[in-house]
Amino acid sequence: MWLIIGGSGFIGTNFAKFLMENDYSFKIYDIHKSKYLPKDFKTIIGDVRDKTKLSQAMKGCEVVFHLATVPPSLRLPNNEIYDIDVNGTQNVLTVAEENNIKKVIFTSSASHVYGLVETSLCPIREDCSLNPINEYGRNKVLAEKLCKKAAENNELKTIVLRLSMVLGPYNFDPILIENVTPFLKNKRVIIAGNDKSKNQSIHVKDVNTALLASAEISDTSLPKHDIFNISGKEVLTINEWVELSKRVIDSTSKVTHLPLFLVKGMVHIAWWLHKTKVHPSYLHLMAQDQYFDISKAKHILGWEPKYTVEHALKDTIEFLREECINK
Repeated sequence: MWLIIGGSGFIGTNFAKFLMENDYSFKIYDIHKSKYLPKDFKTIIGDVRDKTKLSQAMKGCEVVFHLATVPPSLRLPNNEIYDIDVNGTQNVLTVAEENNIKKVIFTSSASHVYGLVETSLCPIREDCSLNPINEYGRNKVLAEKLCKKAAENNELKTIVLRLSMVLGPYNFDPILIENVTPFLKNKRVIIAGNDKSKNQSIHVKDVNTALLASAEISDTSLPKHDIFNISGKEVLTINEWVELSKRVIDSTSKVTHLPLFLVKGMVHIAWWLHKTKVHPSYLHLMAQDQYFDISKAKHILGWEPKYTVEHALKDTIEFLREECINK
């Protein structure tokens, strides 16, 4: 039996449906039930800050997937975000040890923990220095450290998966919606700074198989704690991503290029006025080269991405068109 903490979110919902299709036994623990899962599938309602409920949910489980997190778009106070992302992760690890869980798999964010890096370091390896530039990234780094400490001090094994930008259905990430919606409505699209900067994304279906590979790999094949970059197989420039989006959507949107400093000012004002849910720090990440070396995951986990960016984008657009545009 497995437990998915945060199983009602974007990645959790996709992973749950994947496990259902392949007849795996699992439970979901989250603060709400996903409307995209079967109505008769029971979700254990609870918070990562509630150790008693966490312990009840973990009874009889061998592997725990810790997917729960607070995205920057929620605008919660920093101390509350820290309490959920960092203290909540400590609760998961502590309760897992108390319940003799064999393995905890934690999803981190590659772009946020590596932060701003020199182009010469791309593709970025797992041993690259961490340089988070916002609260979300700093909390992910702290949570990763807690995973490592828990594995060193207990019998628990921990695996950290550093995911690149994930695409696919059930994704309501504001940075995705605010970038894609103008294409869907054939409105003007603004590109900040250098459209030659390179980035990487991944289809959530490939994340599903990475999570599965992490759970099923033999304990003797891994150290007590390990970290893996999980990303797609293609690297696109911003300009290539824009052109692909236009083609997939069949959009007539015009593209305007503006200096990065000007767009930064516009986004900061929009954030302050609550006109955008995209945190200003995202601009720094989008305007630089940031792509990842996944050879370690291929070699050790036996995992490899299968889906193209075009496939991922088509599945994402189909969902957003139905949920956000046609309704």
